[in-house]
Amino acid sequence: MTDVEKRQDRSPVPKDWTYAPAPESTDIVRLQERYGLFVGGDWLEAKEHFTTISPRDEAPLAQVAQGSEADVATAVGAARDAFTGWSKLPGAERAKYRPTSSNMPSRTGRRSRSEWPARSSRGTSRC
Repeated sequence: MTDVEKRQDRSPVPKDWTYAPAPESTDIVRLQERYGLFVGGDWLEAKEHFTTISPRDEAPLAQVAQGSEADVATAVGAARDAFTGWSKLPGAERAKYRPTSSNMPSRTGRRSRSEWPARSSRGTSRC
């Protein structure tokens, strides 16, 4: 027997591998049949759509909007309009709207390293 065969009975790897569902799995999210464009706080209907597919089995997931030049111009105009008020907000207030690893759910239900409390060189928490 080889060393690998001898060690298999002591292996910490489970016999039955189970994986967390993929992020596009309908077990995790509920997909709409069709998506438009979110511009200026409103959903807009695009002229063109394309089908997005599951990488697992290439099954269709949803119809997703394909933005045109006019859609881009509308979005840029909305962003410019919003910038005036947004830029006047203090950084701490703007930070409330930014997604971070600490306020996003984990796919596995476990905390990632980036979510662990910060530690000093002595091993005590800085928080």
